[in-house]
Amino acid sequence: VLGGYGWQDVGQPPNVVIKLPRIDVGAYYGAARVLLMPSRNESFGMSAIEAQSAGVPVIASDLDTLRYSLGDSALFADQDDVAAWESALLTLDDPEQHAARAERGLAN
Repeated sequence: VLGGYGWQDVGQPPNVVIKLPRIDVGAYYGAARVLLMPSRNESFGMSAIEAQSAGVPVIASDLDTLRYSLGDSALFADQDDVAAWESALLTLDDPEQHAARAERGLAN
């Protein structure tokens, strides 16, 4: 889901569906398996918290604000390190890891 902070160059990866912002975000979280939050700047990370409250594991940029908001419930990657994002996604391919991160997110 595109954020509301100006122009974003997300391209169109073949395995990603880009959605425009909307009021009914619950429908997006309900259909999501993982939330990727590759922010360069974030004041709190409300989208990540919302995803966690819906039981969706989060992979977020390694920013102090997101580490504060998400604690040890999310996986983190440098926003420019594609291999780190891929590794985090592969971690969540494991059903046990996915379930554990979803549970930790709900607890957060």
